[in-house]
Amino acid sequence: MILASHYWQKATSIVMASRNDPAAIIIGSALACHYPVPLIISTGMESLNKLSEKLNSLNVGRIIFVTSEKSITDIETIFPRQKTELIDIKEAQKRIIQKLRAPRIKNITPSPQMIGRPIRFTAGVTDEISGIKDVYLKIEDKPKKITMTYNPKIRLHVVEIPAILRPLTIEYRIISNDNAGNRRKTKIRLAADTINISNQCCLLGYLNESLKKVKQRISICFTLKFI
Repeated sequence: MILASHYWQKATSIVMASRNDPAAIIIGSALACHYPVPLIISTGMESLNKLSEKLNSLNVGRIIFVTSEKSITDIETIFPRQKTELIDIKEAQKRIIQKLRAPRIKNITPSPQMIGRPIRFTAGVTDEISGIKDVYLKIEDKPKKITMTYNPKIRLHVVEIPAILRPLTIEYRIISNDNAGNRRKTKIRLAADTINISNQCCLLGYLNESLKKVKQRISICFTLKFI
């Protein structure tokens, strides 16, 4: 707890495990790393009141308690001020896999936004585990979804939208769902001479795969300027 308060000035959520539960500590540390939030190991050496006070000092509102012991059922009553969730090892593993295995969207190439010319988007979307369910483009916060079609010749998903009639800065979103319920969002902000692309993972499902076969998620954020 001292380490957590030293490196974290504020943590709205934490992962917790018991010192006497080594399996939960190992899986809990991986889960905390990928959220990312502090991992608190309950030692049993300090009173629950003192531990609760330290959690309040970090402004903790949510506790994810990882355990391999089914006998622990009253964790919610121990920390009444925090929203507490008790999960087992398998559930923690599922959440880690969710974090790592949403569809990947890369090689995004929008054409320059020029008045009177259609705008063409291409993107490489892959999911080696469950496969791609759909890929579509959204403009700003409008509800309409524009389907992106896979072109096997160039191995990219492609869509073309109508031209703009005046200079605008518009945010587009390429969204992909896989067959396991995971989702990836990529925001593309187009202005007259600038493209900004950021990649974000959204977890809506899980994949049943060994943790050893999972690679780390890569976040992409870069800016291209046309000169």
